[in-house]
Amino acid sequence: MLGEIPPLERALLDAGVVPKKTDSVGVWITHRESSHGPKTAFAVDLLVPENVSPGKGRRAARLAGHDPRAARKVVGLEGALVDVDRTKLGALAEGDERVFEVQIAGPAALLVAKLLKIRDRRETTRHGDEDALDVARLLRGMETADLAERMRRLLADTRSEAVARKALDLLDALFGRRAAEGIEMAIRSAGGLVDADEIAVSCELLARELLDALR
Repeated sequence: MLGEIPPLERALLDAGVVPKKTDSVGVWITHRESSHGPKTAFAVDLLVPENVSPGKGRRAARLAGHDPRAARKVVGLEGALVDVDRTKLGALAEGDERVFEVQIAGPAALLVAKLLKIRDRRETTRHGDEDALDVARLLRGMETADLAERMRRLLADTRSEAVARKALDLLDALFGRRAAEGIEMAIRSAGGLVDADEIAVSCELLARELLDALR
């Protein structure tokens, strides 16, 4: 549960993380030294699932005790409230031995979020080819039985049921047949790194297998 103190914006500003633009909502940026240069930009998006956001406007989450623009509400992240894994996160820098145990979204939550992100970008200039390839990776990288069980949890929870049902409809429409739009997007994103027929066949079969398991 997020407390009201310290305010998110104060903690971020104290760490040298600032709003990307003066009118940004939930988009923060900082510059750090990296292998790419002394002032590499790193972005941080603070996102809140729409159905648990107290904000009534279009974008701002308006979390109590924090600046109204500190975080942005987004449809599709609700699954991360239900399908949750824990992992250990260590530093990349040599000699930094810090390790934190953190909560991360599980594969079913990621699948829902990616499918709704593709839907939201279909009518914009921001194409979702990379998101479609991520869907293919999730389908190919998870055992269908495990993914189906996690999806059942999303469907059984009132916080995530609606977005989970939308995501399954999108999975059917975008990946349920070999020439579907989502499969073509995944093939474009993969370029020549993976055989196009292999992606098409595996996506269609795995999507149908998951959908059948949930019927």
